[in-house]
This record gives sequence, structure tokens and C-alpha cells, in this order.
Amino acid sequence: MLPTIPPSWRPNLEEETQKPYFKKLQDFLERERKTFKIIVNNRDRIVEAAHPSPLSARKGFFGKKSFSAIDAALKAAKKPQIDWQIPDV
Repeated sequence: MLPTIPPSWRPNLEEETQKPYFKKLQDFLERERKTFKIIVNNRDRIVEAAHPSPLSARKGFFGKKSFSAIDAALKAAKKPQIDWQIPDV
């Protein structure tokens, strides 16, 4: 489970994202995402996909087989595959 950030932190985070260093970091990470030359280790497998929200699912999530690609990479690395089933709640 991902940690949640309390709402009281939001103004501080929004202010931080407007600082010059943050913009430079964003630019760097965007370039890195496109080239995979610095941060990504050559042994790492990158799987990119659109977020499966209702607004973007038809624009790039369905049909990409992201979960299958992740499972194939894990299998090739002799790692346990992920059980993608969402339990009934």
C-alpha cells in the first residue's frame, strides 16, 4: 500500500514544484524517460503504459498487454510473477 500525504502538506508541495530546481528535475527525468541512458540500468526492463483510468483507458491502455509484458519480464528474470487479480472486498 502506498503512503498517503496528508492534505495539510499540499500547499507546501505545490509551492515546491514551482521552484527552478524542480522544473530542471522534471525536464531531466522526462529526457531520461525517453532515452533510458542514465538512471535505468541495462538489466532493467521498462514497461510503459497509459494509466488505466476511464478517461485514458481507450487511448492507450487496452490492448497493450502491460501486465503480460511485466509477467514475461519477471519470468525471464526467474522472479515470481504477480497475481493481478483484485480480491473481492
